[in-house]
This record gives sequence, C-alpha cells and structure tokens, in this order.
Amino acid sequence: MRVAALITTLAVASFLFPLQAFSQAGQTGGTRSGIPMHYERTLLSLLISDVARATDRRFIYDSDMTGRISITVPDRVSDEEALELLFAALYLNNLTAVPTEDGTIRIVPIMQALAMAPMGEPDSLSGSQPVTTLIRLDHVSAQRTAETLRPYVSKKGLALAYEPSNSLILAGAEGEVMRWITIARILDAASQEELMVRTIRYRSVNKVAEVLEVVFNESALENQRIKIVTDDRASRMIVEATPLVLEEVRRFIDDFDRPVDGEGLIQVVRV
Repeated sequence: MRVAALITTLAVASFLFPLQAFSQAGQTGGTRSGIPMHYERTLLSLLISDVARATDRRFIYDSDMTGRISITVPDRVSDEEALELLFAALYLNNLTAVPTEDGTIRIVPIMQALAMAPMGEPDSLSGSQPVTTLIRLDHVSAQRTAETLRPYVSKKGLALAYEPSNSLILAGAEGEVMRWITIARILDAASQEELMVRTIRYRSVNKVAEVLEVVFNESALENQRIKIVTDDRASRMIVEATPLVLEEVRRFIDDFDRPVDGEGLIQVVRV
C-alpha cells in the first residue's frame, strides 16, 4: 500500500513538473481568445497533436500509442490549462510527460518514468469511460476545494488545483467526476450558506437523504431549501443550508441515525 501511494504521488508530480518546466517556453503558442478543449473518445495521439500545435510545444511519443480520452470544458482555456488537461488525460492512460533539456516533452509510460520504484501491474479503470474537465471557481480557493475533495477521489482519479485561474482539474470515471463537480459547485456557493459533512453510521445514506428531502425541501421556499450530496462508498453526505436550517438538519440526523430496534446488541458500524 505504501509503495502504491508513493508511486501515485510521484506520477502526479511527474506530469505536473513539465508544466512548470515549460511555462516559460513557447509563450507564442495558442490564441489570445484561448484554446477549445472538447474531445469525445478521441485518440490520445490526436489530442497531443492539437495541444502541441495550439501551445507551440514539441512532443515525442511512440507511434503505436493507443488509448482514447474524453475532455469536456465549456469555455476556452489558456496554454497552461490546456497542458494541465493533457497531462491529466495522460495519467488516466498510465502515461506521463517528462521534460528534456532542449524543451521537448517526452511522453512515456508511468512505469518507465518510475523504473526505480517497484510496482505491480496497475488495475484497469473501473466504471464508465474516463473523462477530464476543468471548472473555474468564483468564491472559494481551488486549492482548498481540491483538499476537501480528496476523501471522495478514487485511486484512479485526480482532483488538482490550478491556482493561476483558481480552477480545478478533475479526471476520472464519468460518474465520479460528475459527483466531484457537484460537490465543488456546492463549496463555491454563496458565502451565507454553510456546509456540514456527516458520516451516516446506522442507516443507508441514500435513505437519510430521501428523508431530509421530504422533511426540509418538500414544502420549503426555493431560497430555504437544503442541498444534499451523498457518497455511498464512504456512507457520507454533504449538506448545504443557512446556519439556522443546518442546525435543524444536524439535530434531525442525530435523532434519525440511531441503531434500529430489534437488531440485537451487536452492530456493524462504518468508520
């Protein structure tokens, strides 16, 4: 487990480093209006060629490179953001970018870049197709949001802050990324709202969410409704509401999330 964690850390560092190494080079690439980054099941080689042309960078990679990627960003992005998105897409395909002395970016398998660190063969991505996206935040720090998302991000996913534009780079299975975007949008909501992160111990987290929807949202005005995001895997939920309503939600969950009568003295508790 420690080796896997080390390799993940080194792999992330290895694809972030080229951006820093080349941020001072090739500044003539791209356009003033930004670079469009919308790809649907596109060959990695085509994505690399597009980014190279748009950012005026030079890439070297094997001609037999395989793999496809989906990237969805509503707005145009800067040269540096385009490179971040490319590096995240490479990581999802077990590849990384390594800078060379002449300014070329070499794309190699992560295993080759980390040859000094032993590692078993990585598991294949589970779930739906991998996607990469970038979202810009208006009210909260991208770095703090990335740290908040960390417990929700799977081993094959990424949630990275790009601080120059206060943006998040999100990469992973499509369903997971959609959930991370929802959480990030909640965190970026108006400052008068507060958040509560709560682990549900004795009930189904989805059942608790359904009950909260009925009790607090069914007859509430639009500006008085609560927002709920659940994480089945961790049996955890995030609730956003005004301070007074949030305190009511907290008391309700305290009363509702108790051992069910008749289930005996032994309880299995999530930790």
